[in-house]
Formats: sequence, C-alpha cells, structure tokens
Amino acid sequence: RTLETLDVAAALTATTGPILLDDVGNWLSRTLDALEAWTDETPRRGWQTAYRDARESLVDAIANYEDDLVIVTNEVGFGLVSPYASGRLFTDELGRLNQRIAAVCDQLVLVVAGCPLVIKDAHR
Repeated sequence: RTLETLDVAAALTATTGPILLDDVGNWLSRTLDALEAWTDETPRRGWQTAYRDARESLVDAIANYEDDLVIVTNEVGFGLVSPYASGRLFTDELGRLNQRIAAVCDQLVLVVAGCPLVIKDAHR
C-alpha cells in the first residue's frame, strides 16, 4: 500500500507494521511550500512557528513508532552551497531535521553508491 501525504506524523500514528518513509527531503520541500516559507527567494515572515510544530510532530511520531521504520533522506552536506536563498533555507532546514531524526533513531546507515556505512547502531 502506498500513501502520499503531507501529514506524515498522523499517518505514522494511525499505522502499524513496517513502513518505508521515502523521503524526508520531499516532506520538507512540500511543507515549506505549504507554509509559503519562500516567495521569490524571500522567506515569508511567521512560517517558522508552524514549521517547528510540524517538524516536532514528525520527529515525535518517528520516535514513538513501535514497528520497523526505514527512513530515506538526502545528505545535504556533500553538495555545493546554493546561490539562492531558497536553496540555502532548504539545505539548512534539512540538515537540522536530519539531525533531529538521527537522534531518535536506533540505527543510521549512510548509503553511497549502493555501499552502506553504519554510522549509528544502538543494537550493537
């Protein structure tokens, strides 16, 4: 079953069983778009509080999910720095979000060119 939603936190809360969440970067982009966090390269005022609430709901839902949950996200620190404000905003927020998610996960695996590198494993 595939579910496409912006309210990933609610979907996780209402679901049991193994889940593949693909991907956090798309969730962030769609969330920032919905909050009009950027308009013609200028962030709109006041979006931060609504985004912080959405981010914390997502992180809490991930932390409290009781079945297997595999999360796919982008690594933003390996690329160029965007010359555009929207690109820098996305990079900064995804980096922060990835840190928050990594903190509540038992395992963290970086996959580069199909090769897994275990960064964190609470089961060892």
